[in-house]
Parts: sequence; structure tokens; C-alpha cells
Amino acid sequence: MYKIICGHGLGDCLLGFQVAHFLEQKDYTDICVSTRQEIFEPLQYLFQKQLNKQTHLYNIPPQYSEDNAILYNNDLLKQLLQEIKCRPHLDKFYYVIPDLLFRNPYAANDIGIAPHVIKSTRVLLNRRQTPNKLIYCGLQTTTKNYHYHGTANLLKRLATELPDYTIYYPNIQSWNNEQTHYIDNEQFKEYNNILIDNNPKFIESIDVLLKSDYFIGTCNGPSHIAYHLGIPRLILDPQYGRLPWIARWKEDTSENISNTINYIDVCEVVKTNILDSSTTLIPRIDILRNVGVNWKDCLLYKF
Repeated sequence: MYKIICGHGLGDCLLGFQVAHFLEQKDYTDICVSTRQEIFEPLQYLFQKQLNKQTHLYNIPPQYSEDNAILYNNDLLKQLLQEIKCRPHLDKFYYVIPDLLFRNPYAANDIGIAPHVIKSTRVLLNRRQTPNKLIYCGLQTTTKNYHYHGTANLLKRLATELPDYTIYYPNIQSWNNEQTHYIDNEQFKEYNNILIDNNPKFIESIDVLLKSDYFIGTCNGPSHIAYHLGIPRLILDPQYGRLPWIARWKEDTSENISNTINYIDVCEVVKTNILDSSTTLIPRIDILRNVGVNWKDCLLYKF
């Protein structure tokens, strides 16, 4: 019996499920998520039905993963071991966190899977629903410097350029007791295809994501879920091109561009991907560098 300890952010936890995907093929596995309840609930919603009968999902207190405490506090580690041994038989446990995936005493170094394979594995493809002409704009964040300053203009531009699509924006006022950049939805009254969803429950917002055609966002929890669902993405990334962040946190850097790009060019990339789905196979930066290209001629279509 293997146990995976993961937490405390949503991206951290999803990486634990990626490791579990490979361990499930070898033996029984339990996933112990060391996080606060507002993170655990959407994970439980997304994964509980798809876990096999041999794998169980538990929530344990966030104190174990906060600042990687179990790596430095022996008393806390003993407490953790006691906690998880109360579960069924334990052979081994792994501590899974993106920036220490293979660099901590309890890393999953012995499962025989390379880091890039683990990080690129999508584990929610069976939850994907039929796309419904929805563009999910997950640009809300509480992380410093991750805010995209052209959000309102981008929503309006997308609504104008893609009139057959609904532009969905979860307008969250706060997350984890921290304020976000809340949008005044009065400015969108004349746009029939912009849906500003004020303070939705996370699970309700995930339901919209499940049936979305496309995701635009920063590097946040919804962006990681969108990746695992296999939804084409455009990530407006404040850490674009920074190698430590690429090695630790990024699932697929081909979908990323800088969050300093103006909203008109961002819209062009999205429009290109949506109107010609073959272009989702091309790095977004190459589309940005070739705005106005006739992609049918460029990609040498046979028909």
C-alpha cells in the first residue's frame, strides 16, 4: 500500500494525482491531501467517482504541507505517520510537491517515471463534457503580480470578435480570505454574450469549465484543472520564460505567453485557436508572432 501526501495548493494536489496514476498500476494507493477544505472539496468532486476501488482519497490537516513543514519538523512528521497509519496497511509514503518533486527525502524517485512524463500526464480526460461554445476566462488570482491588467477590455474584445460564443468570467471577490481584482459588471451590460458570474461556488464554476471549448487564464487552480481536462488553453503567464518556474510548475509551456501582451493580440491568438482547431497544436507564441497569417496555406491543408 502506497500513500501519497500532497498539498497545499490546487496545483500541488493535482500533481499528487498524476503520481498516483502510475502507482495505481503497481499497487493499492491512498491519496492524502494536506490542504484546506476549499481546495479539498473541488478535488473530491473531480476525482471521487473516477478513483478505482483500490484507491482512497483523504483530507488531512494543512499544517503538514504548509511551508513543507514535515520535511523540517520531526515531531510533525511523527504525527503525520501516526495519522496515516490509522488508515489501511502502509508500505511506503511519498511527499509530492511541484518544486520538490524529485528533491526531497520522500520523493517518488523509485517509481521509474521521468518528471516530464509525470507532469504532462492528464488525469481528468474522462470528466470532459461536450464543448458548448463557451470560453472560460479564469483570470482571477490573489497571487502578487499575476493579475492581467487588460481583463475587462479582453472580455469585450472576445465578445465582439466571437459573437457565437459565451464569454464566461467567474467574478470572485476573495479567495482564502484575500481580496482579488473584482470586476464591476455594469460595464458589460450591452454585451449579450458576456456572462459575469459573481462569486460562484468553486464546484459550480468547475461545471462550466467541464463543458468549455477554451480556457484563458493566469497560472492558477482553474488553469491546472483545464489542462487535466484536455481543454485548449492560453495562459497569460507572469513567469513566462523563467526557467526555474518552467521546471517546477508548468505542465505545457507551449500554451503560455507573457501576461504583458495587449488584449487585442491575446484575442487574436484565442480567435485563431477557436476558428481553426489545428492551430492548437502550435505554440501560442508562434501564433502571436504570425498574426494575420493564412493558416490554411501555412499548414498545407489537403482539403
